[in-house]
Amino acid sequence: MILIVGCQTQKVKAADLKVADTPVPTRIYQMFLQDEKATTVNRYIKQYHANYDKHFWKTKYNGKTPQQAAQNEALKKIKRFVIEDKALVKAGLIKRPFAEFERYQKENQAGANLSGIAAAQKQHQGLMLKLESQYVQSHRKSVTINQKKDFYAKYKAKYWSVPAIVHYEVLTFDRAKIKDINQFSEKVQQINGEHIDLKSIQNDFEEAGFKGQYNQTDSLHDDNQYYGVYSRLASDHSNELDVIFPVWISEEKMGLLRIFSTEDGGFQPFSDVQDDVVTRLLNDKLRRKISKTVQQVKIHIDQAALSKQALG
Repeated sequence: MILIVGCQTQKVKAADLKVADTPVPTRIYQMFLQDEKATTVNRYIKQYHANYDKHFWKTKYNGKTPQQAAQNEALKKIKRFVIEDKALVKAGLIKRPFAEFERYQKENQAGANLSGIAAAQKQHQGLMLKLESQYVQSHRKSVTINQKKDFYAKYKAKYWSVPAIVHYEVLTFDRAKIKDINQFSEKVQQINGEHIDLKSIQNDFEEAGFKGQYNQTDSLHDDNQYYGVYSRLASDHSNELDVIFPVWISEEKMGLLRIFSTEDGGFQPFSDVQDDVVTRLLNDKLRRKISKTVQQVKIHIDQAALSKQALG
């Protein structure tokens, strides 16, 4: 974690920055700019191996200073924030743009307050969820059956896929009951990767003094977590049929796992997810509409004023 100290910004007048004819108050601009500092420092140190010293903010890397990069990112976020707030105003969810910041502007007038912008952004996100819900309720009946089917066909893999079901058997051993761990490990290595069903070797292990508990289940009911651990460890060999794979679930418990069949999960039927299709379709439509406005909207910037922002 990089702690940025001594960061000071020269104030920007409200008239120096406007988005869609909406003035951006000095305090709010500073909060957005301050919020970009740590991210910018981390990025330039990692990408350009920059030294964070008194020259950092004004040193050019690939034709741009970190100061300019931080300002550009702050302006992008302010631009979108304003457009989203104007949509919230139109929907009657707030009275004016930047309403989320009013409390934090009054609490601390000096410098940029990172906890303030975090709280304001959290409130803003909650309001956007309310806007999406309101938009869905208002436009639900306007969505045609063909629009639903087209959206489902396009995004079913993303939203409505069903995981493949993996059926496996497992022979579980408690570490505390294994008297000779070396002998046990040798026996496990002998059958590791073999194509043998576990039921047939259960007696063989018991005769050697290693009593294991046999069970059959599937990846949807992986209560003992064996398949979850297996899938992380097996990598390229994941879901290979009939191969015995040793899995340590903890220091106290291990098992031998063998997959004996799999089922393609497929997709949830369209008839079962129509309501969710409509909700996602309309949410997507609203987001695209806002993004289009963000791209088209004009932003007034006094470059001379912004260039005086000293982040060092």
